[in-house]
Amino acid sequence: MCKLVQLLKRKTALIVSLPGNLLELFNAAVEGGADAIKIHFNTEHRASGLRFGPIAEYGELLSDMCRTFSGPIGAVAGDSIDKVTQEEMKRLTSAGVDFVSLYAHHAPGWLLGNNDPIGKMIAVNGDYGEGAVSAFRFLPIDMLEASIVPAGEYGSPL
Repeated sequence: MCKLVQLLKRKTALIVSLPGNLLELFNAAVEGGADAIKIHFNTEHRASGLRFGPIAEYGELLSDMCRTFSGPIGAVAGDSIDKVTQEEMKRLTSAGVDFVSLYAHHAPGWLLGNNDPIGKMIAVNGDYGEGAVSAFRFLPIDMLEASIVPAGEYGSPL
């Protein structure tokens, strides 16, 4: 069982999704009391408007984060099925990443049959109906993230 699931079974946790892969942002999240941290690869972050390259571009940063933070570190591994590869998943696991976070429509089918130790957080947005969301309870995932803010409203006050 991944560290994030263990954490969530004990308490309500603050999971910080970094808007940029920068050590300064990571340090601010840690100092601000983050219980878990998510970083991004192979994607465009809608809230910040930044683009993130492959994991290899951030190898040193990822190693530093995993070495210095005892809490769970997760990775948004891509924004399309084509970008979430088995090679990239092996890199994440080798680096010490605890869980992968993907929108359901960006998660390749092989990921659900993958028996590696990395946790799987699958996200849905408002485009998923109640029946589709309910069906996720039968899949081999560790967590379901419900994204309740429509993409067009990112960055606006709650």
